[in-house]
This record gives sequence, structure tokens and C-alpha cells, in this order.
Amino acid sequence: MNHSFLICILLLSVPSRLVASKDITVDADLTEKIGNSYPSLDQAISAILSGSTLIDDENIITLKANCIGKHQYFPILSQNINGKNSGSCRLIIKFENTPSSINNADQCRLLPILELGNGACMAIDNLSSLTISGLNIKYSGDKCKNTVTNIETVTFTNFCLNNSEPSRLMANGELSSFELNSIASLSMKSGIYFSDSIKQIMITQTREAALENITLVAMEKAIDSDKSAFAFSTDESIHANLSVNNFRVICEPATLVMPNVVSTSNVDLISISNLNISNCDFNSVATKNPAIISVGRASTLTIQKVIIDNLTFGAYQQSIFVVSSVINATLRDFQISNLHTDFGGQSYSQIVDLNDKTSTNDSLHKNSIIFSQ
Repeated sequence: MNHSFLICILLLSVPSRLVASKDITVDADLTEKIGNSYPSLDQAISAILSGSTLIDDENIITLKANCIGKHQYFPILSQNINGKNSGSCRLIIKFENTPSSINNADQCRLLPILELGNGACMAIDNLSSLTISGLNIKYSGDKCKNTVTNIETVTFTNFCLNNSEPSRLMANGELSSFELNSIASLSMKSGIYFSDSIKQIMITQTREAALENITLVAMEKAIDSDKSAFAFSTDESIHANLSVNNFRVICEPATLVMPNVVSTSNVDLISISNLNISNCDFNSVATKNPAIISVGRASTLTIQKVIIDNLTFGAYQQSIFVVSSVINATLRDFQISNLHTDFGGQSYSQIVDLNDKTSTNDSLHKNSIIFSQ
């Protein structure tokens, strides 16, 4: 074979753009940098940045086991962390001993703590992907903005998220939403979410979203609020899908305000399956007409395999499900046991509230709903 021809073939087989990567370790036993190991997360993140821009294409930060229970922070920057070359970079922040699943609150104590607050917020945009795995995230109200924007794929796995405020109050100017905006694919899997309804995760302009194996803990100190734990909304020009699977709502042992757990607006296709709501007393004073699940302006909604057990509610206007201005809705396979209601002679609380109160731009559609076993 002609050697020049062979060399030409080999050169053509080499990728035109080599991927630069950086692996960083966070070692809480260190007092200063040694090689690619840093004593804290904020120092590790700063090491992979030039200003606020990621230097390399692939960036992996691994927190060692000695970070368990230690508080870690994002660096305080004047601009959002961003990827070079308009969204080509990937960032992974993970715990080296990430459990295979998180389904018990006691597991949160065995994870490193990521504090989002005190001026050190998570503000990231224009990446190819962002992955957070195996961290106990404590999100506090702050004047800095927690935002993840314009990223192709965002993944939170095997995590705890404590979204509560110790004082039950937000100071003037503190922001109450963690914003995930313009994400092509969002996945939150295997996590525990502690909510007092003071703040929310707001997901906007996101095309594909999945919540899987999530447990929401409604806290005793929850306030009467219209904030949703997960609030999804899009413009009507965006075709958006949401899948919720294996989702549990459990409660601290007290009489609580019913939380707004998942709300949607203009999300086209919504599938909710294997939803379990158990051992909750929702008869505390509620003035915001709360609902566990609220769906507004959707094309297709499917809710199936729902278990409601040992639930008390009805003293105030509230619903388990609100379905508003949905074109095609199917609800099937509901198992309800030990349901305790206190309607006080009124009929304004219900398991399912079906209505067309939400305005739409299409008045020609006739909405339909199917109930089946």
C-alpha cells in the first residue's frame, strides 16, 4: 500500500477537534492546593475557570468521602459561570460515594452539603450539560440569583434538597425561586425534597422534564403560600413534555397546610404515574386554594396508579388534583383508603377539581376526560 495514502487515511481518522478535560478533587483534609486536589468546592470551581468561563470542554469535580457533612459553596463571581464556544462545555459535580438511590431522609446526613446562599449562588449558563450527583443541597433565600439557563441537558441525581427557611420569613429583596430556564432536557431522579412552601423551583421554557423517584416531605413549619415545590411553565410556542413517575408526598407528624407540589402551565403532554400520598393531615388554615397537583392549559394529561392512604383534608378549600382547561385527560387506577374529610357542610374541597377556568387561545377545542379503573 502507498505509505502516503495510509498516512492520509490516518490523519482523516483523527478528530478535527480534541476535547480538553479537567478532573479536580475536593479533599476536605487539605489546607491548600496539592496537584489537582483542593480543600473546598469554591476553590475547585475557580481553578477550572478563566474569569467566569470554563477553560476546558470536560470538567469533573469529585468530592471525597471526607467531605461528608462539610459545607461547600460555589465561588462568588460577578458573572454567571458559562461555557466557551457557545455551550460546548460539560460540568459534573459529584460525590465519590454517591449512593445508588436516595429514599430516606437519614441518607442526607451521609452526603456533602452544598450551600446555595450567603452570596454564593449557583448561576450557570450556556453549557452542553450540567450534572449534580450525590449532594445534600441547602437552598436559602438570598439576594443573589440561583439560575441555570440555556443548557442542553441538566441532571440532578441521588440528592437531597432542603428548600426551607429557618426563620419562616424572607428578608426584603431575597429571591424566592431557583430558576431553571431554557433547558432542552431536565432530569431530577432519586431525591428527597424538604419543603416549607416559602420558596420554589421554577422551571420555564424547558422542552423535556422528568421527575422520577422523588420524595417530597411537607414540613410542620410550612406556611400558607401559593408557591409550588415544582412550578413548570412555557410559552405556547414551545412544545413541552413532563413525566412524573414514582413520586411520594409524605408529611411530618402535625396538622399542616396542604402544599402545592407540582403545578404546570402550557405544558403540552403530562404523564403522572405511581403517585403516593400518605399519612398527612392537611387541615391547617389554607387561604390560597392549594392543590398537590395542578395542571393548566395542557393538550394531554394522564394520571394513573395513584395511592392515597391515611389522608385528612377538607376543612379549607383545597384539592388533591386540579385539572383546568386540559383538552384530553385520563385518570385511572386510583386506590383510596383511610380518607378523612371535614367539609363542614361545604363542597369546596375535592380529590379532583375539573374546570375550564384557565383561559386558552383555542376556543374550538372541546375538552374531554376519562375515568377508568
